[in-house]
Amino acid sequence: MSRTFINLLNIYSMFFLLIWGFLPNLIGQKVALSNEVTIRSNSTYDVMGEFNHRVIMLQDNGRRITLFVFDADFQAAQQYYIVPPQNSSDVYGYVPVDSSLYIYYVYPDSGYNMLALQKISMLDFSTYNSRTLFRMKRSETGNFRLVVSKDHSKHMIRYGKSDTDYEVAIFDTVKDSIFHTVPVVLDSPWEDGSISSQLLTSSGDYYLIAGNPKRKNNYEYTLYTIKSGIFKSTQFRTEEPLTEPKLVERGSDHLIFLTGIYLDAKQDLQAGLFLANMDQLTSTGLRLNKVTFQEQVLSDFYGREKQPSNGINDLVFSHIISQKDGSQTLVYEQQREIYRSNMPGRNAYVPGAMSIDFYRENILLVNVDNNLEVQWQKVLHKKQYSYDDDAQYSSFFMHENPSALRLLYNDEIKRSNTISEYIVTCTGQVSRRVLFSTDHSDLNLQIRNSTQVSAASTVIPSIRKNKLRLVKLNYN
Repeated sequence: MSRTFINLLNIYSMFFLLIWGFLPNLIGQKVALSNEVTIRSNSTYDVMGEFNHRVIMLQDNGRRITLFVFDADFQAAQQYYIVPPQNSSDVYGYVPVDSSLYIYYVYPDSGYNMLALQKISMLDFSTYNSRTLFRMKRSETGNFRLVVSKDHSKHMIRYGKSDTDYEVAIFDTVKDSIFHTVPVVLDSPWEDGSISSQLLTSSGDYYLIAGNPKRKNNYEYTLYTIKSGIFKSTQFRTEEPLTEPKLVERGSDHLIFLTGIYLDAKQDLQAGLFLANMDQLTSTGLRLNKVTFQEQVLSDFYGREKQPSNGINDLVFSHIISQKDGSQTLVYEQQREIYRSNMPGRNAYVPGAMSIDFYRENILLVNVDNNLEVQWQKVLHKKQYSYDDDAQYSSFFMHENPSALRLLYNDEIKRSNTISEYIVTCTGQVSRRVLFSTDHSDLNLQIRNSTQVSAASTVIPSIRKNKLRLVKLNYN
């Protein structure tokens, strides 16, 4: 056998081994990269979805909407400028609904501010419905809010005199009309950092829970509801303070329940989660079903680090996922920010002398059945640190499909990253794998701002300097 043949054989063997090593990361997904789009400092950008095999991105500069339509090869982007109903219109908000885009505008007219709705087809980008919904006094315009149900079928427009005295109009996209206009009066402001959560359901009901504990061991809250056009408030108490409370609509039967975190006896550490069926709220209070963090969860959460005796720090509610078996998976992430001085030793305030360190670390999954009983708890490890960037490149994104959840994240926050994912089944089985690397690609991926555009595809934005590119990740 000649030396040349042996050398060739060694080369082919090495090549085969390299390809074999990369195959597990290449099989199962395809990655496509769009052309660059120059971003404007006065605009926000948002991926709307995929329509007729074309990904559509929206630009909003506060006065005008522009749509960037990428072709089937995810390369050339054609721009469509949406003409507003009036030249003096300001964009109030927008919501994609099926194959349409609902855009809300405000414009002045005869001493009033008018709220207008414009419906755009995402298939041919034509305006097929444009009309004024109602008018408001100029003094009521500054308290605008737009709340959207999870299925995007109901939109609640809030306007009024103040944060405690306002009106809400609930628009039904199925009936194509406003079916409730209700005055609301709250006991006290709730958007000033007080404990609160709000929810607009798929049926058009509205829930708001708010309150500040007044005395030790006497935790008082108020539930405000709008049902069938009737506003109602109900005060209740709990034995524990409600930390990170979230109102949730269960996907399987539309049950409304409350979830959050409860603290240990000293109120120093997060000791577990609580769950409560809002249908069981009575004048005597709300029964909380407490779920203590399992010892194995605490051990997994801290790993080799020194473990506090009975709890966790800095968990924040992130998502709730409806599984195909009817259960719900609650998702929490460990988040914290640390403020530090860039000029130690100086007492005087100097503008720009403070930095913020952002930590986005472990993820906790808790799965509950239809009776709100816990089925399993899992810890997914990650460590992400950055500073002065609002954690834009940290955290994670959840791609949902019937077979599993996929949690995508940057392994480290630096110029070049490795993109990994956890795959979690509805029974709590977990696996992890590396997807791809951004080395030598000039990509800075903002994973948390991704958009799932189909059961098989997710679009990830990358912003570098003033250039935006989209990465389309497709699972076969």
